[in-house]
Amino acid sequence: MRSIHRLTVDAYAAQHPGKPERRAIQSVWAHLVSLHLTLDRELAHDFARRIIGALTENAQALEWLAPPAKLGDLTIVEVAAAPDEGVHEQLVRRWARDVWHAWEPHHAAVKAVASRLLATLAGR
Repeated sequence: MRSIHRLTVDAYAAQHPGKPERRAIQSVWAHLVSLHLTLDRELAHDFARRIIGALTENAQALEWLAPPAKLGDLTIVEVAAAPDEGVHEQLVRRWARDVWHAWEPHHAAVKAVASRLLATLAGR
């Protein structure tokens, strides 16, 4: 259930990016990197959280990612209406993929940052 919670937090934050200021910039990057690592690379959520920690140490170098016009079809509303835990988990996974897909114009940048962070952690 912990991994579902992490996906919920990442999907919600990436779907509600805020305005272009330091904390919102850092948040969007962190949650998009986490979505990439857990969905595309299938890394454990705890490991992805370590990567996010490394990202926040160097957040001043990050730029605002202009949010896409549409941030996905699913929202927290559909997830919250799940009739049971199994459906809830399925909806969270679909929601997270939907949100990650919506940010496709920025995938190359997010993947590059994630790769640099992975290499940095491997070198420690």
